[in-house]
Amino acid sequence: MASVDRRTPTSWKAGLLVLVGLPATGKTSLARYIKKKFAGGGDGCRGMGPEGKAFQQIKVHHICFDNIYTQLLQPSTPPQSTPPQSTPPQSSPPQSTPPQSSPLQSTPSQSTPRSQKTEKIDTKEVHRAPERGGGEGNTLASGSLGETYEFDPNVWKESRERAIEKVGSILKQLRKENQNKISEGPWGLVLIIVDDNMYYRSMRANIVKLARSTGSGVGFLYLSADIKSCIKRNNTRHGRDRVRDETMIKMAKILQPPLPERIPWERNTRTVDIRNFPEKTMWGKAVDWEWISSIWKHVPVDVEEEKKQKASQKREGDKANQESLSHQAEIKMRKCVGRHMKSLGSRLQTNPNKKSRYLKALAKQSMLLRRQMLTGYKNGTSGFTGSDDVVGLMVEQFDAKLTEMVKKLTL
Repeated sequence: MASVDRRTPTSWKAGLLVLVGLPATGKTSLARYIKKKFAGGGDGCRGMGPEGKAFQQIKVHHICFDNIYTQLLQPSTPPQSTPPQSTPPQSSPPQSTPPQSSPLQSTPSQSTPRSQKTEKIDTKEVHRAPERGGGEGNTLASGSLGETYEFDPNVWKESRERAIEKVGSILKQLRKENQNKISEGPWGLVLIIVDDNMYYRSMRANIVKLARSTGSGVGFLYLSADIKSCIKRNNTRHGRDRVRDETMIKMAKILQPPLPERIPWERNTRTVDIRNFPEKTMWGKAVDWEWISSIWKHVPVDVEEEKKQKASQKREGDKANQESLSHQAEIKMRKCVGRHMKSLGSRLQTNPNKKSRYLKALAKQSMLLRRQMLTGYKNGTSGFTGSDDVVGLMVEQFDAKLTEMVKKLTL
């Protein structure tokens, strides 16, 4: 009988590590370091899964938004002219399409440029597009061969859409593969590193929506750095990797850091202070590995839906409490009616006809009064809402009105 490989996970948990920070803070270097660190294994890379079981395997996907943008900018190779041939060209044999890899396989992301088309761009998205490079207008920079790179907001928007689609595809495929697996076996962690500036909170919200819809955890790692050091470090870069100084300063002004104390879905945030240029940040010491491997636990809640649920629960609780108080008041009101009926009957003991007529009148009027007061309380029009002793106040007012009724009947 073959031995069972107990290190092979039967189910997977997903966690998204969202990097936030200015250009040249080392986000991509950090992402590569984390991926390499987890690939190498070791005690520092083993997180705890459900029910206290250790993760048997941690797979890392590095989704770099800048790489996808660069791939989409790659110019297509112009067709080469060939001299006329006397013999007709031979047709090439059909090529088989290579199989697609599973999202669980940690492979470099590859993007094929879509067919170019005229697209209406949302002005808000265009405004958010960072301008790069050291030239004028949208010119990015000059490369080693003298070529220039133009910043294209259309491509920038498409690259972001592709990156988010890739994250969503991995999460959805993972969820689908988990449906038919046994959850009692070893657990594995799929860590998706979202590598982008994420300088607007709305950008991060798009990632959170994906995580929430697939039940995946999210953690934000904010790389806090001095803008002057970022500019110096950025100036050591070349070509498309370099961002204009003006753009760096602008991004520093509009950057919206995570606010874990104010934004509910940003509560799971850690901050790494990036050392000033030319010092290098030691990722091994700066990163909280235990926190990273526990990201899967922090599934973001829908704040608005949570508010609605709490409001609904409060309404149901208030209604149940109201029903209870209304019932208590009705019991005491009935006892109050009984006392007044007994008192009125004793006064009219010598006149049976009058006694019977007055008691029927009091019973009818007291019933109408009781219903009116209780209905008003339930509808919130009685003025008793919010009072500490609702039952006592209602019964006291009811008793006073019954006393007035008895006086009128006995005059």
